[in-house]
Amino acid sequence: MSSQPDNQAEDLFSRPKFQLRSLPVNIRWEVTRRHPSYQAFWRSYVSHLELSVENEDMLEQLVGWQSFVALAKIGVADMGIDPALEFSDLGGDSLAASWLAGTVEPITSKRLATLLIATLPQSTLTFLGKAFIFAGLSDDENHIPNKVRQIQEIGASSLEGLDDLLDEPIVAVNPAASVRQIQADLRTALKTWKEERNIADDRPQPKKYPDYLSVWDAREGFVEGRYVRSEESTLIEIAKSTGKTISTINNQYQRAFQLVPGHPYSIGNWLTLFGVFKLSSILGEIGTAGTRPLNERSTRDVPDSVLRPGEELSISDTRTASPTGWAELALEISGLIENDLTDDQIVDSLGLRHPEIVPEIRLRGTDELL
Repeated sequence: MSSQPDNQAEDLFSRPKFQLRSLPVNIRWEVTRRHPSYQAFWRSYVSHLELSVENEDMLEQLVGWQSFVALAKIGVADMGIDPALEFSDLGGDSLAASWLAGTVEPITSKRLATLLIATLPQSTLTFLGKAFIFAGLSDDENHIPNKVRQIQEIGASSLEGLDDLLDEPIVAVNPAASVRQIQADLRTALKTWKEERNIADDRPQPKKYPDYLSVWDAREGFVEGRYVRSEESTLIEIAKSTGKTISTINNQYQRAFQLVPGHPYSIGNWLTLFGVFKLSSILGEIGTAGTRPLNERSTRDVPDSVLRPGEELSISDTRTASPTGWAELALEISGLIENDLTDDQIVDSLGLRHPEIVPEIRLRGTDELL
């Protein structure tokens, strides 16, 4: 199996649209608190929520914005909960209202405004912003009410985006129609929405989700809301301790992976999403070094005999110690493992200061998952 991620890294850190809302409410929290983005950003997001913009310095504003964006990509907004808390420990007002909705949810004015801001071009937003301002002014009894005037102007406008459908399955339902007719029309609309968004009409098995997550926790060392490397077990060890076959444990782990980040399992996807957290105790905390963990000496070229036909290896020692940089390094190591290099050859070829990461990555590629 290829060590390359199945999707671009940017896509991997975004939960597929509608995936979270398709899960039971308790599982929504369980997969969110296990997501690498939530683990990385929930504390800074809490600080951002507690401080007003006026009280934040520029660095705090930047960190707060990064946290907001990272968590928004996985469906989290207006909440920052310690991942150590179990769902049963959460109060009724802990989760955002949108999380408590089922497969059908009314659209609030806030949600609608957010969708418009997120989808409309700047010129159209400026036009609508002015319309809202004028609509909010006091009326002159000798003129048409401001709200009516602005509604007319919006109706007559042909600006980009105003006549487009929102990228959200929102419809107006006629409550006077029969239930049978409404259901028939919704089935037709739902089929179209699924086809347009390439969403498979699968049959989820929510009763099995806790079993999947139990295997995930044992393999990844998820204990009390944190990932602890010393608590990790291999899938073979989990199979022995549970009495289940390795194929069953393997299948349950991969299904858990599909739940937690929302993407299919592959070694490339795992390295991109979780490699930073799993290797940080070896490589050091993210951002504490300016370059990748390479020795200062020049790296030696990998012999042509270990490269596949037409394949070249390019190593740069100037990559920053960002999550993307660590993921790229891990993917490079995984690729060399696929090319049958030994640990010593990989360490020597890349000039690694931390040779311990090579067997860690090699284990991931041989843990009955490929």
